[in-house]
Amino acid sequence: MLSNITSNVSMPKIEPDREIHADRAAATALTPADYHAIWEKWASEAIPGANEQRDQAVARMKECLENNAEDLELDELGLTSLPEIWPASLLVLDLGDNALTQFPQNLPEGMEDLTLSYNNQLQEWPDSLPSSLKELCITHCGFTTLGSLPPNLQELLASHNQINTLPDTWPASLSSLDLSDNVLTQFPQNLPEGLDYLDVSSNRQLQEWPDSLPSSLKELCITHCGFTTLGSLPPNLQELLASHNQINTLPDTWPASLLVLDLGDNALTQFPQNLPEGMENLALSYNLQLQQGTSSLPSSLKFLDIARCGFTELSEAITSLPLTCQINMGQWGSSGYTRLIPENVRALLLDREMDRQVWMELGPYIRLAQEAQQERPSPINKLSDVIATWLPAEQQDKLAEG
Repeated sequence: MLSNITSNVSMPKIEPDREIHADRAAATALTPADYHAIWEKWASEAIPGANEQRDQAVARMKECLENNAEDLELDELGLTSLPEIWPASLLVLDLGDNALTQFPQNLPEGMEDLTLSYNNQLQEWPDSLPSSLKELCITHCGFTTLGSLPPNLQELLASHNQINTLPDTWPASLSSLDLSDNVLTQFPQNLPEGLDYLDVSSNRQLQEWPDSLPSSLKELCITHCGFTTLGSLPPNLQELLASHNQINTLPDTWPASLLVLDLGDNALTQFPQNLPEGMENLALSYNLQLQQGTSSLPSSLKFLDIARCGFTELSEAITSLPLTCQINMGQWGSSGYTRLIPENVRALLLDREMDRQVWMELGPYIRLAQEAQQERPSPINKLSDVIATWLPAEQQDKLAEG
């Protein structure tokens, strides 16, 4: 509740018998002079030595009020507290990178976008938030509990907190949810049938696969968790990022819509089977026990990553991939198996140092790992024309003589 503002407040002057409270603002239209007086009083109460830039915040709020603006940026001002009244026109408010300890109060009922990221001392969830809120960003704060959410919320970014308690229900409108880098021990339950993006990565105690996921889900990120089994997947999933777990068990079937599958850095011993025809990117790198190939791969593949696996030979399914598919083999080529690479392989990503000798054996179609920003070379007569300057001096001389 705001303190009384009496005639001793200068610029502008307000009658002594007129009390201005935040809860009265909704019922009584305040004049610009009233707003100015409230904000200036708040600015005068700045904590000495706290390096707060309240004067700058007041200047921005006055400008917002004067222009009837919808956006207000009060980030990186070192604010420890906030005024209790806001311009009614406000739709977007950025309070990131301050020193807030409490959630902002009395936000306009029409607000749609609120950012509070990087307020490390912000821990207590508010009793209520504007029902109009569509986007809420609370990353890098100190929350342990995620409380009740506005009914029209569409996007919630809540990564890098200490959240271990989630709400029992979620807004039906929610389409994007980021809970990465928290301390969750259970998968979010009762997610809305309309969610299309979910990120729970870097919740290292998260091990148990959920009984169900929204059928609408298109992107799922579960990297750096503790999963050992990959369970049933939503039918419309397009991208699954599941690297850096301990996964050794995969589903028998995959969504027909799946385009990107990253299973790198797990504990796989067998190649994924029954991959959908339409998949474009498959990453299996750093599965050190993965030695057995596969009898079939989607002909639609554009990129295959099998670097640092345990392969001693390439299966026909790999060597018969279309010429448009690039294969990342990492240091595999330097392990004594270069002669096993078939002539019809047209693109390889190879380690610049370890696979120097492989470049001379493979022919003209190679993409160099540390030159990935360049386009693949056009077919040429001699690959040595591309990489001659990277060879040892004696080999350069030999090539020059030839």
